[in-house]
Amino acid sequence: MRSFARVTVLVLTFAALGACGSDRSTGPTSAVNGTWTGVATFEGYDFTVTADLKHTLGDTIVSGTGTIGTGGSTVPLTVDGVFKAPAVSLTFSNPDYESVSYSGTVSSNTMTGVLDGSGFDSVAVTLTRK
Repeated sequence: MRSFARVTVLVLTFAALGACGSDRSTGPTSAVNGTWTGVATFEGYDFTVTADLKHTLGDTIVSGTGTIGTGGSTVPLTVDGVFKAPAVSLTFSNPDYESVSYSGTVSSNTMTGVLDGSGFDSVAVTLTRK
């Protein structure tokens, strides 16, 4: 009977430990890795915004590449920024254009914020991780 009790305690302990940890349905809340896309409507035009972001858990630095485009033409961009959950600040840059900043918040696979600069003035855009 004593060994059965030990086995039962061990099984229950491992079961309880397995229940601890991150919520797998939302994943880690401190990562913005991945490809994000969304559409910003400004002065009657739809601008498609994409960002392929790299972020290391535990770090605040975000970097990557992206595009902003409308009507079949896109501008390639570099992306740099900071992520401190849930806030994100990104700068989209191309040497031929004024930079565009994005400020928002991240919730799982959705980034909600605004674009400013290069003609954009607090234009709302929601980016979704693919």
